[in-house]
Amino acid sequence: MTAASICREAAQALRFNRQRSILTTISLAWGVACFVILNGYGDGFHRALLKAFRSQGQDLVLVFGGRTSRRRAANAPGAASS
Repeated sequence: MTAASICREAAQALRFNRQRSILTTISLAWGVACFVILNGYGDGFHRALLKAFRSQGQDLVLVFGGRTSRRRAANAPGAASS
């Protein structure tokens, strides 16, 4: 088969199944548009989170009350409780 006969056959198929061809084209365009929009939205959300975390983390000290990394002498095992 030559390229010309393949193109002729494809054009005939498109003409014969016009409604199916139009719906397929619309669905492909819709899918590509959704992919581009969602990909852009996700990328923008990712950048916004990075920006927020970078600005939040500079010059910040977190203090949680009631928790220590070491025991005090008064709480050592065997210490007398008051």
